[in-house]
Amino acid sequence: MARSGMANPPTSNPLTSIKGIGPALAERMAAAGYDTVDKVADAASDALSQVQGLSEATAVKVIGAAQSAVPDGMPIVGDLVGGSDLDGRVAALEAAVVDLEEAVRRAGKKAKKAETRAKAAEKAAAKAKKASTSTSKKKRKKKK
Repeated sequence: MARSGMANPPTSNPLTSIKGIGPALAERMAAAGYDTVDKVADAASDALSQVQGLSEATAVKVIGAAQSAVPDGMPIVGDLVGGSDLDGRVAALEAAVVDLEEAVRRAGKKAKKAETRAKAAEKAAAKAKKASTSTSKKKRKKKK
């Protein structure tokens, strides 16, 4: 049975079979209570990101890979006991969208400032060129 979320062959720690999880991270996750692929697949990204060295963005990717690693048709543990933390995941994604929108807004402001500075530099260069051309003409007249 092919598992699309699998990256490494299974080892003594089943978490290393999830794409993006190496032995050291697998140990930290297991110590935090995420010791099976099902538990990772059912985790909320904000809770999983509490594991040292795991950002919320990476947690979202790891959870997705763990969910892909669960064989088709096999329910995730959270689905059996009342559902996974979908609301938490949606809230985390909404927060990420807000963060991205803010980053885009800041980048737009920086780009506008850079454009203003570039226009000012172009005007200054044109003025300097005009002044040097004018000076050159005066020097040529003096030589004649």
